[in-house]
Amino acid sequence: MASSRPDLAQYPTGFTILRIFQAVLSIITIVVTSFTINAVVLPANCLLIVASSATLLVSLWGAFAHLSFSRLFSFRAAFALDGVLALLWGASIAVLGAQTAVIWIHGSDYCETNKCPANLMVVSRFYAYVFAICFGLGVIGLIFSIVTLIFHGVASCRQHKYNQIGTNKEAKPIDIAPKHPQDSTVYQGAAGYQKALPCCSSTLARSITRPFSSKATQSQRIIDSTTISSGVKLSRLISSLTTKSNHPALSRTHPAQNTTPTRAYFATHTRIMSEPTIHSLFETATSTWQYIVADPITKHAVIIDPVLDYDPVKIAVSTGSADAIIKIVKDEGYQVDIILETHAHADHLTAASYIQSVLARSQSVKPAIGIGSRIKQVQHLFGEKYGIASQEYETAFDKLWEDNDEFAIGNLTARTVHLPGHTPDHMGYRIGNNVFVGDSIFNVDVGSARADFPGGSAEDIFKSGRKLLSLPEDTKIWVGHDYPPEGRDAPLPFATVAEHKKNNKHLKDGTQENEFVEMRRKRDATLAAPRLIHPSLQVNIRGGQLPAPSTSGSRMFHLPLVTPTW
Repeated sequence: MASSRPDLAQYPTGFTILRIFQAVLSIITIVVTSFTINAVVLPANCLLIVASSATLLVSLWGAFAHLSFSRLFSFRAAFALDGVLALLWGASIAVLGAQTAVIWIHGSDYCETNKCPANLMVVSRFYAYVFAICFGLGVIGLIFSIVTLIFHGVASCRQHKYNQIGTNKEAKPIDIAPKHPQDSTVYQGAAGYQKALPCCSSTLARSITRPFSSKATQSQRIIDSTTISSGVKLSRLISSLTTKSNHPALSRTHPAQNTTPTRAYFATHTRIMSEPTIHSLFETATSTWQYIVADPITKHAVIIDPVLDYDPVKIAVSTGSADAIIKIVKDEGYQVDIILETHAHADHLTAASYIQSVLARSQSVKPAIGIGSRIKQVQHLFGEKYGIASQEYETAFDKLWEDNDEFAIGNLTARTVHLPGHTPDHMGYRIGNNVFVGDSIFNVDVGSARADFPGGSAEDIFKSGRKLLSLPEDTKIWVGHDYPPEGRDAPLPFATVAEHKKNNKHLKDGTQENEFVEMRRKRDATLAAPRLIHPSLQVNIRGGQLPAPSTSGSRMFHLPLVTPTW
């Protein structure tokens, strides 16, 4: 794995504070030294003022570059500047030390020999103390410069080493399984077990990931290399789990399914020529696919539909799935520009706000959160239903997309695709030869998403499906969920347009709109509400932020009660 890029995202807060102290010290030194200029102009005085002024400018630049999230920062430039400052401070205190020693040693002798007036002796002693203070300030300034010089020297070497690393490395699919400690836990989550947390807690558990080992499960993996149009082989995971695993987290089922397939937490990592790098992470508790999509050249990336883990029994949130995403981002050295939501999900909580908060502290740019512009009507509808104050959701999203909007991911161009039907705000994202479709269309043996939510429409689902299947046949459709039917145990993140046109059980070529609408409505009438619908909608219309604390200090979800009449 390549080293992560040492950019301003990793500039320690402690060094920013040091820069601020360095600036304050420079101001004090300039002020104190200016008193000596009034008495006599000496080389050390001027040199110290020059060193202090230069340090003040460099310190303010360094602190501002970090605090303002400026991209105009170079560790090599900082190293060079700190080297110059260290030389200036060293020369200043060397000359100043000699100058101060002369005043202390010979000042009194001179006055005694020449019978100086008493007031001149007082002034001479005063300036001797001032020079001593200046010398002390100069020593502190030199120490500060040496510390920052060492730090920026190390960071500059790491940056140079990173720049030598090629980007055309072969990518392979990876599997990640939960790590299971022996103590009791709340959630056998995506990347590791998470301790129970009340949703009012400000402390969130961190996750641990480790690869599958032969001891973890007796599963047999079958890797099929499928040749794509560019001539590069895409290693596609079509694992078949042939025996039941001993891992309790691998036997979780989606509440809508009657079968109990054994599942793992899968991740795929695909790098194809000029195509984006795609990391696909499957969250087992809600059968949700999460994605990191990155430009392999510039390392800019987006995250799509991240999951915040939630235990409805203990009413506790944890961040195993989100932390697995963050770990990949940091390990790969990505800068995440945008966290993309395909829609306001009703079956899981989004981790967009949590990931935004974490990455804002660790990278140079705070990621934006984007969603389709029709989220406003969804927010208004469910804000009234759950009694949520409008100020809690009006500014939850930083970017509201319209159909066919374009945005950049490094050197890649992404385009939005409005896909209404499941929800009115539903938005897909087309990046390279890929389209991320959320809950509009599912894998070929699952079909399509339900259309019975407020603002949903079976007719619109059909039209959105036809829009997707009109794309080039080698386009990969990356789904938001996967519920493997009997005969397929492993979740798959995508299928091609050609596969959907031939085999999609609801939308394949030849399907008539009236047939689909009738089927979809009949099927939706038999489906229960999603298990996490109430907490999901209350968090998701807020962009992933938790409810504001009540008067008791606790954060609360509102649950509408269905009651008989008496």
